[in-house]
Amino acid sequence: VDWARLSIERAVELEPEKGLGQWMLGGIHATQGRGDEAETAYLEAMRDPEHRRAALTNITSLLIMENQVPRAARYVETLTTEYPDYGWGWFYNTLVVIDRKGGVFSPDDKEVMAAFDKFEQTADPDDPEQLRQVQALRESHRRMREMMDEADARVNERAGDQ
Repeated sequence: VDWARLSIERAVELEPEKGLGQWMLGGIHATQGRGDEAETAYLEAMRDPEHRRAALTNITSLLIMENQVPRAARYVETLTTEYPDYGWGWFYNTLVVIDRKGGVFSPDDKEVMAAFDKFEQTADPDDPEQLRQVQALRESHRRMREMMDEADARVNERAGDQ
C-alpha cells in the first residue's frame, strides 16, 4: 500500500487542483487507520466539484465507523443540503439522529422515523448496499414494534388480573 500512497502523493503534487488524487489518498489513509490524514485529504478533494459528493460520503462514513458521529454530523448536513436526493446522505442522517438520542429510540419516535423515511425515499434502487440497509432498518423497526406490542400485551394482562 505504501507504493500506491507514494504514487498518489506524487500525482497530487503534479495536479493539486484535481480532487481524484486527494480522494484516493484519503482512501489509502483510511485503509491504513490514519483517520485525521484521511479527513484532510477528503477535505481537499471536496474542493473539486467532480469529487465533492464522493469525498463528503467517504469522510462521513469514516467518522461514523470511527464512532465520531457528532463530528460527522456537519458533513451529513452538507451532504443532505447539497445533494437532497442522495440516499447515502439520508442514511447517515438517520444514524446521526439516532446517535443524538443516545442510540436508543422506539418505532414511535417521529424524528427517527422521518429520517428513516427520507432515506427510504431517496435510496438508489440500483445500489444493492442501500437496498440492504433499507431492508435492515425495516426489519429492525418491525422487531422493535413486535417487542413493544408484546410488552404492552403483558402489561394489559397483568392489569386485567388485578
